[in-house]
Amino acid sequence: MAGQTKKSETSSAKAFVCEHCQKGFSKETVLAVHNCETKRRLAQEKESGVRLGFNCFNQFHRSLRSTAADKTYREFVDSPYYLAFVKFVRYLVEIRAVAPESYCDWLLRNNKKLDDLVS
Repeated sequence: MAGQTKKSETSSAKAFVCEHCQKGFSKETVLAVHNCETKRRLAQEKESGVRLGFNCFNQFHRSLRSTAADKTYREFVDSPYYLAFVKFVRYLVEIRAVAPESYCDWLLRNNKKLDDLVS
């Protein structure tokens, strides 16, 4: 009887845990196909719109504080500003803006909101 209890405890335990969202899964195959928001964002790191969004995010933080240390990509992914910056930069890429980073600088200097510019 003690063996049955141990077996049920083992089977109910989540042996495989997503390192990004800490969600547990009973099978490794389910974990492999699991795609949480953080995992998806980390996989998009090499996309041009995301890279430019990350650069604009760092410009934004440099304008807020005088320290020279940039944020990491992981801090960008976890930021509530991630979608706003990526959406804005993808819009700039879509309209073929000449100098997106200079435009980001201008927006920051003039206190413009990103959400107001992208529909």
